[in-house]
Amino acid sequence: MNGFYDMLLFLFILGAATQGFNELGIFDMTAPDPEISAPGEAQVQELQDSAANQGVSEFNFIQIILSFGRVIGMGFMAMFTIIPMAISWMTAVGLNFVLAAALAGILQVPITFVTIFGLYEFWTGRSVT
Repeated sequence: MNGFYDMLLFLFILGAATQGFNELGIFDMTAPDPEISAPGEAQVQELQDSAANQGVSEFNFIQIILSFGRVIGMGFMAMFTIIPMAISWMTAVGLNFVLAAALAGILQVPITFVTIFGLYEFWTGRSVT
């Protein structure tokens, strides 16, 4: 039964951390084009000329609450199914969708097995093993 709780905690943290990084926008998923060259001197402008201080918007607090909700929601979703997250990771590294879906399904089988037996042990109050 301890493995059940450990697995759910790990999956919750994994899903929440993944969504947290997505919400912060730290990593960009686009690969650089090899034919892009550095901008010329005429294309570069000073930061002070193009950016103005916008201050704090009244929607920032609402955006923070919505981002927090998406992070917690993704954490709970990862506890029940790892397939969408695994497919997005595998396609990001270059696997095609069919292979990524098959591998994600194989990864989901032991998670589902441990979850079913953990819930059974929790509801009945006795151990299967």
